[in-house]
Amino acid sequence: MITAGLYIHIPFCVKKCAYCNFYSVAYSPEFAQQYISELIKEISSYAKEKKIAVDTIYLGGGTPAILSLDLLERLIKTVYRTFDCQVKEFTIEVNPCSAQDIKHYKSLGINRISMGVQSLDDKILKMLGRRHDKSQALTALENANKYFDNVSADFIIGVSGKRDLEKELNSICDFVKHVSGYILKLEKGTELYQKYLNKSFILPDDDQTADQYHLMYECLRSKGFERYEISNFAKEGYQSEHNLKYWRMKEYIGAGVSAHSYFGGKRYYNEDSLAKYLQGRHKGNNAQINEPLDALFETIMLGLRVAEGINIDKINRLFRIDFEKKYEKVLRRIKPYMDINSEGNIRIKDEYMLLQNSIVLEFMN
Repeated sequence: MITAGLYIHIPFCVKKCAYCNFYSVAYSPEFAQQYISELIKEISSYAKEKKIAVDTIYLGGGTPAILSLDLLERLIKTVYRTFDCQVKEFTIEVNPCSAQDIKHYKSLGINRISMGVQSLDDKILKMLGRRHDKSQALTALENANKYFDNVSADFIIGVSGKRDLEKELNSICDFVKHVSGYILKLEKGTELYQKYLNKSFILPDDDQTADQYHLMYECLRSKGFERYEISNFAKEGYQSEHNLKYWRMKEYIGAGVSAHSYFGGKRYYNEDSLAKYLQGRHKGNNAQINEPLDALFETIMLGLRVAEGINIDKINRLFRIDFEKKYEKVLRRIKPYMDINSEGNIRIKDEYMLLQNSIVLEFMN
């Protein structure tokens, strides 16, 4: 039996945020009904394959919480009919403006809430095009904490140099066990990118952003959160089991428009088109697009994102190589930034985690 994680993409939003580059479309009840029906077809198609056990489920988007409880129930029942569900972690993404059904989610088997807070500074929230304010975010977090032990909050840093980030983080720590802190990346085609080109939005410089990242790291660590991945911090026992699959090269199935999968040793993805998806262009009809995969480089790249790093012996067995010989020159160049322990784990030193991209690129040379 194959064990995998399951990611389900719900593309609907009331309004697209100014920085967002994920595939999303305007919500309508009619499209939502059609989409869930097609999503059920795609998920059901996996019943034709060998028995698959699912141990993590992640409902992402978009705004999954925009769906009615009836639609969510239909979808989740299909998942449990199709797979051998031994679910340890079942996450749904929620925004402060779409948190009205939180108290009902436990009855659907959901046990983890990921809240898109992004900031508790109203000016920054406005810059980001978020629909909530500080007060709504704190109320939603407090409410989520009433019903769920496992609550995570997303934060975005690197938006403005004028920000009391420590105060913001201190305000949420009583309500959450996990924080994802991402550095703002301007993506072409987004509203914020256009404002940046027009000089109506100015990014803080690299030093200011690095200072914010290190402040976030120190503040969360003082509150009992350990960094287990570059952008993710958790109290003991509350790491995201689903996201760890991505970084550890474990198999996962992605269902829905634009969803990506790594399953059966292959990567494939559904196209970024709701119209095509509703016509049946997805994994269910074998319309996926395959990507070439350099598994060794990807294992190194993803493994060096996490605090534990990569295990040399494991890589040697998996790829039948002598890692230290193959990368002898690379390891010499990056030695000041790395730790190697007695168990053969190689990891980036804490103070150099922000250099991960540059370090990984050394393995391409």
